[in-house]
Amino acid sequence: MGALLAEWLGRVGYVSRGAVYALIAYYAVRAGLHGDHVRDPDAVLRALSTVLPGSSLVWLMGLGLAAFAIWRVAQSLFDLDRHGTAAKALVLRAVLLFSAALYGSLAVTAMHIGLGDGAARPRSVAAWSAEAMSLPGGRAILFVGALVLLATAVAHFHKAHIRGYERYLRLPAHRQWLTVIARTGLCARGLIFLLMSAFLFLAAWRADPEQAKGVREVLRWFEHLDHREAACYLLAVGLAAFALYSVTEGVLRKRSIA
Repeated sequence: MGALLAEWLGRVGYVSRGAVYALIAYYAVRAGLHGDHVRDPDAVLRALSTVLPGSSLVWLMGLGLAAFAIWRVAQSLFDLDRHGTAAKALVLRAVLLFSAALYGSLAVTAMHIGLGDGAARPRSVAAWSAEAMSLPGGRAILFVGALVLLATAVAHFHKAHIRGYERYLRLPAHRQWLTVIARTGLCARGLIFLLMSAFLFLAAWRADPEQAKGVREVLRWFEHLDHREAACYLLAVGLAAFALYSVTEGVLRKRSIA
């Protein structure tokens, strides 16, 4: 019963994550077409609350993201993917816990928005960085955070390179489309984590917390590149690919790992 529950939490969670990234990709297209801002997951949920029946949609999204956070915790603590206990495996399991914290926080935000209580926008990474630097060893804390983000980025790139996702999926007979979608999506998301890591490293190196950037600031960083329209369209393609990959993982994921 517990294994079946975990399986369905994972499936619902992957589809919910895919829906969030599909919406971010949609706003990236709008940014290229109309000069709008690319929206981060928090802003996407707030925008969703304005659509009828907005609160119901946000609640469903929040429950799906909560399911995904629980699934990530189970993946890490109970080693559902059979990573093992080697150093590399422990890093991967730590990344899963980091993912659980991110999606758990986003789920709480979604539920607050769904309740209509006007939940405050989460503090920026720059604000958290400033608070961390006020502590003893603050710069070291930022360096560690940058390394965690870097490890997350590398995990995405490595998974794309070796097609590590195939181990967990019931592969279709013709899988070329899956390879293209999965690799494109994983590299796009890995790039976002890589940029966040670079900016946080820069903040620690210069002792300037204003250099740190979260998902929202990194997504908007693409808006300020030369050839803004092309940058936003490429970002949209990558995030749409990740959205489709995530939904595919929810549908085709194996029940158990041999």
